[in-house]
Amino acid sequence: MNIVRRKNENLLIKEFISFFKKIQIKKRKKNTRLTFVLTGGTSPINLYKELSKIKIDWSNVDFFLVMKDMSPINQKILIIILHIIYCLRK
Repeated sequence: MNIVRRKNENLLIKEFISFFKKIQIKKRKKNTRLTFVLTGGTSPINLYKELSKIKIDWSNVDFFLVMKDMSPINQKILIIILHIIYCLRK
């Protein structure tokens, strides 16, 4: 496991997306699946938005959503996350 530390959120997101693409390509070449767990809350929203913009084959990616509560704000976040997943699957 690698711990990645960057000075700001944008750099961290860029590094994560680069890593995500590499893993996805390796999994696709091996004809295996990539499991990606989405967490709730407001912290990962910018990451999810950026992930929705990348051009990769999402057919071998499985998404799982984990949320600790369903407060009104988390319900709105859930809708955003589900919309992003829907857009990725197109």
